[in-house]
Amino acid sequence: MWHLECYTLFMEQEKFYVGKIKEHLSLKQKVNPSYSLRAFSRDLNIHCSTLSQIIRGKRALPIKRAEDIAEKLKLSPKDRALFTESVKARKTLLDSIDVSMIENRHYVDESHYAIISEWEYFAVLEVFDLSHQDVSIKAIAEKLMITEMRCNVVVTKLLELGYLERDSSGDLVKAVKDIETSDEIINLALQKSHQETLEMAIEKIENVAVEDRSFSSITM
Repeated sequence: MWHLECYTLFMEQEKFYVGKIKEHLSLKQKVNPSYSLRAFSRDLNIHCSTLSQIIRGKRALPIKRAEDIAEKLKLSPKDRALFTESVKARKTLLDSIDVSMIENRHYVDESHYAIISEWEYFAVLEVFDLSHQDVSIKAIAEKLMITEMRCNVVVTKLLELGYLERDSSGDLVKAVKDIETSDEIINLALQKSHQETLEMAIEKIENVAVEDRSFSSITM
């Protein structure tokens, strides 16, 4: 069973609602690399400079906009509650947020769904298996050809769920734990993962030189 207290250290560093906004921006940019902060601010109906300050932690999201932004981000019921309460809390420690009416297990499934279904999560973990690799956010982002914001979102979630941790020196290290989730979530996540892999394969066939890629199929 997942406990909200596990988030405390992370949430001291970044407010929950800020993390969610950054996560959704990174996903938009993943689908469309030219998707800008200005476009995101337009979709959220919030001034671009204001949104930039919110993302950088320089300005709080107005409480009166919390529900509206949560709606535009299409958050799950639990994430919506955490989002709006973290906006109100100012001090964003999740152990101070009352979500007792929301099923905890749903969040576990939802979090692991992202890790199974979005290729970057396993790719980041694989980087840690390579010897003599720089595992800074910048270096990982360059190696995987993703934005630093997207890489930061992925690493943050891997830290939250215990797949990564920091050693005594503060460096990121791999600390993989088993995923415990429902079969339904796994099946849906794998479907999305396969779809994403096939879409990436089509893109690489068109954009990567044959000597730089390996592509094969099997007939059964």
